[in-house]
Amino acid sequence: MKNNKGGHFTPHTEYSKKLMSIAHQGKLLNEENPLWMGDKVGYNALHAWISRKLGKPDTCELCGKSGLIGHQIQWASKSRKYKRDLDNWIRLCALCHYKYDNLSAKRWFGHIKNSKRTCLEIDCWNIVKASSLCGRHYLKKWRALNV
Repeated sequence: MKNNKGGHFTPHTEYSKKLMSIAHQGKLLNEENPLWMGDKVGYNALHAWISRKLGKPDTCELCGKSGLIGHQIQWASKSRKYKRDLDNWIRLCALCHYKYDNLSAKRWFGHIKNSKRTCLEIDCWNIVKASSLCGRHYLKKWRALNV
């Protein structure tokens, strides 16, 4: 039923909301939904799907620490591949997840790898972080291209 104020509809009653809820139960879930991505799902959506399917246990499966909430406990992929296989996931505390993924070695390797990078221009020994050129040579090339 239309309301005269700006053409907006009047809100549904609690009874009509309940009837609509009952009518839609079980419809458009998972593969039935037209927006279903399958295995092409993103990182956050996959973790949300895993949490819905497997729940949110509060105990780490490696160290046995319990009573964990929020970011203290996380889902980790056993195979390091993000796919919709429920047997591929393990619940770990943040510290065990860090060790499980061996992040400290990866960060250290990246630190060592990037610490010795120098500018690619001849006779320039300035250390670079992101690009292959130091700030001076990067600006010089940028100005030459944008003139």
